[in-house]
Amino acid sequence: MIKHLSPHVLSTLLDLFNNSWRTGCVPEVWKEAHIIPIHKKGKSKTDPISYRPISLISCVGKLLEKIINKRLMYHLETNGIISPTQSGFRKNKTTEDQLTYFVQNIENAFQEQKSMLSVFFDLSKAFDTVWKEGLRLKLLQSNIQGTMCKWISNFLHKLTARVKLDGKYYSKQVIMKEGVPQGSAISPTLFLVYINDITSAITPYVKHTLHADDFAIWSTAEYATAAKVRVQATVDKVFKWSQDWGLTINLNKTLFTKFSLKTKERDVTLTLNGQPLPTEDTPTFLESHSISGSPGNHISRRSTKKPYTGPKL
Repeated sequence: MIKHLSPHVLSTLLDLFNNSWRTGCVPEVWKEAHIIPIHKKGKSKTDPISYRPISLISCVGKLLEKIINKRLMYHLETNGIISPTQSGFRKNKTTEDQLTYFVQNIENAFQEQKSMLSVFFDLSKAFDTVWKEGLRLKLLQSNIQGTMCKWISNFLHKLTARVKLDGKYYSKQVIMKEGVPQGSAISPTLFLVYINDITSAITPYVKHTLHADDFAIWSTAEYATAAKVRVQATVDKVFKWSQDWGLTINLNKTLFTKFSLKTKERDVTLTLNGQPLPTEDTPTFLESHSISGSPGNHISRRSTKKPYTGPKL
C-alpha cells in the first residue's frame, strides 16, 4: 500500500519520519496494538487459553520501526555486542548451525563413552514480561545513547492494546506496563539486547546455544554425576538471572535430557528452584527439531515446524 503512494505523500511521510527521529517522539496511534484472538482448533471456545493472540499495529509506524531497527542492528553487529551463540532474528544465522553443533556434541559423547546432560529452558511469555527499565539500562550498557535511546524510550512509553472482535467490537484500551510489543519490527532486536547477558550465567565446562528465548545448556563428562554438578550450577545461575530481570522460567516445559550409552549408570536428577526438572528422552530443540539418541549410537533429527525467520512487514 505504502509503495503505491504519490511522490507528494511519500515526501510528507518522510518528513514525518524524520521529525519523529529528531524529536524522539512516537505518535500514540503508532503505539497502539489491536489484539485479534484466533481460536485454536480442537480447543474449548469458552477458555481464554484456547485463543492465540495476533497483534496488529500501524503499518506506517512499523515501517519507521524497520528503518530504525536496521540502524540498531548495525550498531549491535558491527560492535560485536550480541553474543556469537545467539542465532535468533539475525542475518546469516540459522538454527541448523546450532543444531549440528549440538548433535555433534552428542555424537562425541557416544564415541568417547561419556555422558552428556542437557537442559532446555522455556521462558513464559518472554516478550510480554520484559522489564522496560531493565531494557533501558541494557541499551545504555550496549552504548546505545543519544537519539536512538531517546526514540526507543519514547516508543516503549505508554504502549497500549485493546482486543478487537469480529472487526468491529473493541475492548477497553489498556496500558502495557511491561514487555515489548508483539508484531513490532524492532521488538525482536530489543529482546536480543535484553536477553544477551543470560550467557553470563554459564559456568565452566558447560556449553550452550541461544535462539531468541530458546536457550539450551549441556555438559559432557566421564560420568553423569560429574556432568550433573556442572549443569546444576548453571541452572541455578540462570534461575537467579531470570529472577533479577523479571523473566519466568516455566518449570513444566523446561526439560532435562541425558544422552549416554551407559545402560547401568545411576540416574541423576536436576532441580530448578528446588523442584525436580521433568525428563524428556526426545526433546524439541530450537523450537523446530526433535532430538533422540539411542543406545545403538544413532541420533535422529526430525523437523517439527518451520523456524521463525524474523519480522516482516
